[in-house]
Amino acid sequence: MRVFSHVLAIIVSICFIFTIIFGCVETIAFNDNYYIENLTQANVPSNSGLSEGDIEQASIVLLDYVKGQRDDISYKVNIQGISYEVFNQTEFRHMQDVKRIYDTASSIRYSLIVIGILTFIAVCFTAKRDILRVMSRAYLGTVVVFGLGIGGIALWMSNGFYEAWNGFHEVLFTNDLWLFDPSNNNIVQILNLNFFEGLVGHIIISALIIIMSIAVVMLGALFWDRRRRIRIGDM
Repeated sequence: MRVFSHVLAIIVSICFIFTIIFGCVETIAFNDNYYIENLTQANVPSNSGLSEGDIEQASIVLLDYVKGQRDDISYKVNIQGISYEVFNQTEFRHMQDVKRIYDTASSIRYSLIVIGILTFIAVCFTAKRDILRVMSRAYLGTVVVFGLGIGGIALWMSNGFYEAWNGFHEVLFTNDLWLFDPSNNNIVQILNLNFFEGLVGHIIISALIIIMSIAVVMLGALFWDRRRRIRIGDM
């Protein structure tokens, strides 16, 4: 029963950690204010030729589409009295792929939450009064393994964000619609590599802070539980 409790606790920890990661992606990558605040820092206005206001609105159009708040990414700007569509059909098809990935990730996130809650209830029944120790050990062990994975990703990205970003797209996308021409596709000018590098870094740091903060709490709980058991002679 003890081994079974630990296995269940590890499943809870995995669900919890990935829920945190998905939550950070949701909170940061799909936050209108983050885009508005950081697009200028990524030198988007000077690179794209669009006004700052148009860039902000165009990025919000993309976000709203991915989140299912609009049916297309049509957005027109007026340049010297002539109306232009900011995004073309190729960019729309790519955003359809992005939306499908977003919807799939959202479904996975909610599934992890449900699985995590149900599994945690099972841990409560199987571990009983050892719940604190079982969960703390499982979470800390999972964090160590997770840290090794993050280390591998960091090593991969150390060779250059451009290569890592391309590799990410090759894994997630089954076509080459994401290979844009900066001279013809505004989307790659508005959401350029510098912007995404900052975005990914922000997500990773935010997730690590949350995960490691909880790990510190779990470690403290483990020491407290150990001292309590020594005091009452239950080791």
